[in-house]
Amino acid sequence: MDSDENPSNDTLSTSFTFQKGISFVSNIKTDMYPEQTSWILKDTEGNIIAQNPIGLMPQTVYNDTFCLDTGCYDFVIYDSNGLHGNNGSGAGYYYLYLNREHILSGVRFEGKDSIRFCIDKTSSIRENELQHTDFKAIIYPNPAHTIATISINEYPFNEKIYANIYSLDGRKIHSTHLKNKHQQIDISNFQSGIYIVEIKGESHFSVQKLIIQK
Repeated sequence: MDSDENPSNDTLSTSFTFQKGISFVSNIKTDMYPEQTSWILKDTEGNIIAQNPIGLMPQTVYNDTFCLDTGCYDFVIYDSNGLHGNNGSGAGYYYLYLNREHILSGVRFEGKDSIRFCIDKTSSIRENELQHTDFKAIIYPNPAHTIATISINEYPFNEKIYANIYSLDGRKIHSTHLKNKHQQIDISNFQSGIYIVEIKGESHFSVQKLIIQK
């Protein structure tokens, strides 16, 4: 057996990035007038996650897949004349899927269509809170009736922490500044159902599910 005369080339290495989260898929086909069409995906802070490429081609399908973490997002598609095509022919379409479930689609619409959706900890496979793994927040009682308490294990007094409550269709229905480690929230006017509670500061973030039962 011959010996290896150059052992320095025996190692092959590569790098890759792995992100936990929920799959968001967009399947969009332009009509005959792609210059009229645009779309954007952004979070509730206005940060752009994705948007249409420059120079869209007519009658072309654009497929994109993104891995989204816990939080709420907006998808908006615009077309100054709708995806109508030319006298009804050559029309485009759009289909959106979250974790393989259909959430929005259309062919003919009047200039704009949009959806806001939220991902909570039970639908995301991410196990830890974002930014600071020592930042933990819980809500009790849960289910709650008229009062819910948000408890933070280590309150970061060097920054402001807010609790934003969203319905499952993404509407923000309540926001409050959390001033201490244990703060009560009056939910007596909320309807029964499941809500998403986003607890966040400049560098701390947590998303929890709140169930309200009357």
